[in-house]
Amino acid sequence: MPATAVDIQLRNNLRRERWSRVRRMRLLYLSLVPALLLLFVFNYIPIYGIVIAFKNFQSSRGILGSPWNNFYNFEVLFGSFQFWRVTRNTLIISVLRIVFGFPAPILLALIINEFANSWWKKGIQAI
Repeated sequence: MPATAVDIQLRNNLRRERWSRVRRMRLLYLSLVPALLLLFVFNYIPIYGIVIAFKNFQSSRGILGSPWNNFYNFEVLFGSFQFWRVTRNTLIISVLRIVFGFPAPILLALIINEFANSWWKKGIQAI
């Protein structure tokens, strides 16, 4: 069904209104740039390095210049007799870090909050 003149006019008005809103809030959009930059730098650029697991990495050739190794690294990893020991140790360490590392800052904050001297409490919180 072809667009009528009214439909085209409505679309143009909506587009103009949208860009008017963007121009009004340009400082808000500009304030998003540092957050998006950090997101890109720390979350998306490291994905590039994951390719090393699938390559016979040679530092002189770089990541893209190194030849592919057809899952050899994974065959060595899963074929190792110590694979299950390493996996178990990794899981144990991760669980212990969560169990002991998560409540520690909360308990410390609660203990500091119970101090009677406000200057002592503020000093420790500042440190």
